[in-house]
Amino acid sequence: MKHTLWVSILWRWLPVMALIIVAFPTSAHAQTEYPTSIVYLVRDEKGVLLDPAKLEAITTPKGEEMKLSKTFLEKPDGTTNLDVPCLASRLDLGGRPVKLSEMTLKLNGKSMRLIFNATALKERKLIDSLPFQAGTFEWKDGKWVAAKK
Repeated sequence: MKHTLWVSILWRWLPVMALIIVAFPTSAHAQTEYPTSIVYLVRDEKGVLLDPAKLEAITTPKGEEMKLSKTFLEKPDGTTNLDVPCLASRLDLGGRPVKLSEMTLKLNGKSMRLIFNATALKERKLIDSLPFQAGTFEWKDGKWVAAKK
C-alpha cells in the first residue's frame, strides 16, 4: 500500500518538477566580453622594434597607465610572432572602454610626446610607432602626423 502511494505522488508531481527544471535553470548563462586593451609598439630611431624596458621614461596622465607587456603580431606569411615587447594599457574584461589620451616617451635624452585620444571597447587596439624622434605627434585616422603648435 505504501509503495503505491509514493508511486502515485511521484507521477502527479513529476510533470510539475520537470516544468520547474526547464523554466528555471539553476546555472547562470555565461556572460563573456571580449578583452579590451590598447597596445603600443615602440620603435627606435631606425624604425626597428624596441623593447620598451630600454626607454628612460614613460609618462601618461593619471589613470591611463601603460605597462611593460608582451603581445603577438601576425606575420605576412600567416604565422604568429609571440612575445613581442610592447606597452599595454590595463586589460578590461567587463565591457568598459579603455582610454589613452597621451603618452611621453624618453630615449637617449630625446622626448617624444604622442597624442592618441584613443578609446578601445571590446577590442585589442594595436598602435604601431613611428621611428623614435623628438617632437609631438598625433594619431589621426590610423597614422602619425606632426602636431600643429
